[in-house]
Amino acid sequence: MEKIDMLVIGSGPAGRRAAIQSAKLGKSVLVVDRGSRLGGVSVHTGTIPSKTLRETVLNLSGFRERGFYGAGYRVKAEISAGDLLQRLHKTLDHEVEVLQHQFMRNGVRSAFATARFLDAHTAELTTETGEVSKVEFENALIAVGTRPHRPDTIPFDRTRVFDSDEILELKTLPRSLTVIGGGVIGTEYATIFSALDVPVTLIESRETILDFVDREIVDEFIHQMRDRGMTIRLGAKVDGVTTDATGVTTVLSDGRKVRSETLLFAAGRSGNVGSLNLDSVGMSVDSRGRLNVDPSTFQTEVPNIYAAGDVIGFPSLASPRPRWSRAASRPATPSGSSCRRRPRPFPMASTRCPKSRLWASRRSRRRPRASPTNAAWRGFARRRAATSWGSTPAF
Repeated sequence: MEKIDMLVIGSGPAGRRAAIQSAKLGKSVLVVDRGSRLGGVSVHTGTIPSKTLRETVLNLSGFRERGFYGAGYRVKAEISAGDLLQRLHKTLDHEVEVLQHQFMRNGVRSAFATARFLDAHTAELTTETGEVSKVEFENALIAVGTRPHRPDTIPFDRTRVFDSDEILELKTLPRSLTVIGGGVIGTEYATIFSALDVPVTLIESRETILDFVDREIVDEFIHQMRDRGMTIRLGAKVDGVTTDATGVTTVLSDGRKVRSETLLFAAGRSGNVGSLNLDSVGMSVDSRGRLNVDPSTFQTEVPNIYAAGDVIGFPSLASPRPRWSRAASRPATPSGSSCRRRPRPFPMASTRCPKSRLWASRRSRRRPRASPTNAAWRGFARRRAATSWGSTPAF
């Protein structure tokens, strides 16, 4: 049986940073990913694809220049799904190559297999071909990421109804789109398709979207979405979704019906922990498969097993993962390292159309502190550069 210092399960942003951090400090590291390529959810279905799709749409649609040339301006008259996927595949290939080079340069070994805990120091690895091996580790980091939440009441079929991973498989651009979920992913894709002049209806059961963002920013963002023709239904719970040969009908709790050609369900995500056999080590998860960790050390209920990334819950953002994943690799970090505490606040950018950036310590959360605070925001249209760029709806 092979023995290593650090076993990292998952090769997304959290897993890769923790692996490299440990390797730089002389630890033997093995990264296990059940996919066929390194990168995890972030590279293949999450962060990188949605951001690449956004940039492709903005370039081909001429969205940034419409302030000069009018709302009907387009760089390419007919934009197909193939146009979007061509750039996406090139970007993903590049990201994988960069990650492979980083692992090779730092002596990090990787394996494509499904990891399953046998006890607190042993894991079983099973490849796609059925080959089984065991590895003994001193410490482990769980960074398996998340998958789209798929309730049984939604008829996912990859033809009319998609989740946020499957939406990248679209064969043709929809003539109309309903998006259920007003979180980061839902608003990203809603605004991306809106920039392609696809009629979009965004449905959110809560009274607001992006509830972790300052209210003034959210209010302005909603105004801009509606100004572009998007329909937004807040406080609207979904009672049912039905499909037929021509489209999808979404029935709301107040009796209203929303009709569209395609539906994207993006209301939450669940941890990819189903195959880890966590019961064997005495670890528990919440209703969405998220792990509980110590906020300072990222230690789970098992002293030598740590967790980082989306699988531990809020915030499911790329910006804080590098520092937090290094903190999660504490066993390989000398005592007293500055990486041992969870840094706050953290920067985040919402990659929608328009894009917004802020530091995640929202004003409503800061008010109870002893020191009074003031906040200010400035519309991008007030910058002199905005006019020359022809792109004013940002802040």
